[in-house]
Amino acid sequence: MHKKVGLILGIVFLSVGIFLGIVGLIVHVAVNNSPHRFVTTGILHLLPLMILSGLMVIFIGLGAGFLIYEKYKKRKFEWLLHYGTPVWANVLGTDENWSIQINGRPAMVLVAMYGNMRFVSGALDNNDLANIGEHVKVLLDPGNYNKYMFDFKNECYREPLEPPVPLNLGKSY
Repeated sequence: MHKKVGLILGIVFLSVGIFLGIVGLIVHVAVNNSPHRFVTTGILHLLPLMILSGLMVIFIGLGAGFLIYEKYKKRKFEWLLHYGTPVWANVLGTDENWSIQINGRPAMVLVAMYGNMRFVSGALDNNDLANIGEHVKVLLDPGNYNKYMFDFKNECYREPLEPPVPLNLGKSY
């Protein structure tokens, strides 16, 4: 659910903005066609239309911003599926991310390592955690290895270039 928050917020803000635009036009027509109009001259008869139009622009801008950001994330993931470098990272475990709270609890993130690179996923839900084994596929941007995304559903059609590297966390006796 929390992965679609941007999409839901975008649709809600866009809908509210369109609704405010329609209400603004209705109020403007009602005020101008009223026989008991208080202000006959000046700009004051446009005041309700200006207020509602300003709110409409703000809400439509926020909604479009959320939708554009979600589209950007989806395009980036699709680009990494085709052109990214897939690697198998060793799963270290899960951690709590207190900057993201869902129902008052911190979101769970996955921590993985590949060589000396440490990867931290975004907020996970139980469906993503159920599919994780000892290794997870990470898609690296070939131009900048600091940009990466996890491929939990194994959507990348290419297999990683190297087999999983065993992680040596200490002495084995």
